Amino acid sequence: MYGVIYNLDDLLQKYKEYIRLKNCKEEYLLSNGIEIVITYKEDYFIHLLGLHKLTDIQLIQLFNDKTTKRFKPST
Repeated sequence: MYGVIYNLDDLLQKYKEYIRLKNCKEEYLLSNGIEIVITYKEDYFIHLLGLHKLTDIQLIQLFNDKTTKRFKPST
């Protein structure tokens, strides 16, 4: 999932790869007893890439807008 995204087709491909992890969990128990749980949620994709800061791109606006239906790419 890491690497340079060159165009929107690449972004869409990365989204499709990420969405396969939807609701998967990773759990880590540290030696000091602290437990770290990571859950992959669709809403986190844009944030994890740092794209939530690019508010002038329409596709990013669709992901950020909580009042619209979710973007569902064709597979």
